[in-house]
Amino acid sequence: MNVFHRHPPLLSLCVILTVLLTAIVLLIAGCSRPGSHSGAALATSTAAADAKAIVAKCVPASGLAQAREFTAVVHDTAGKPDGPRARLMNCLGVSPDNRQLILGDIITAAEHVKWSDKTARLQFRDETIPDIITRYANIPGVSVSPTAVPS
Repeated sequence: MNVFHRHPPLLSLCVILTVLLTAIVLLIAGCSRPGSHSGAALATSTAAADAKAIVAKCVPASGLAQAREFTAVVHDTAGKPDGPRARLMNCLGVSPDNRQLILGDIITAAEHVKWSDKTARLQFRDETIPDIITRYANIPGVSVSPTAVPS
């Protein structure tokens, strides 16, 4: 015979403690109710909208101009202060300390775009770059402030 058969109140106490601990863990983890992160979701959607707006200002709309721009960015290995990489990062509002981090992801994505495909170009401009900017803007200590860029 186990201890719970001899002491039924002990089983009840264990069940109650388990339920209580689970509730505390869920509360701490923020999973207590659906939609409890609506403020964070709103901030994220606002950041995504801001990123899309700034990319629209910084990246040419024309397919040929986009291809030329990102070919220059990919091949600008000298990293001149007035070169294509610096111009893009300045326009996007990326601080000098974080440029290599963000630029690496943008260049990797640009290398995989089929520039002759309009859908691929639009996806790169309207989704991929804003997603990269938004992802890095949400990391503590990384400075990306597209709103600081003049219109």
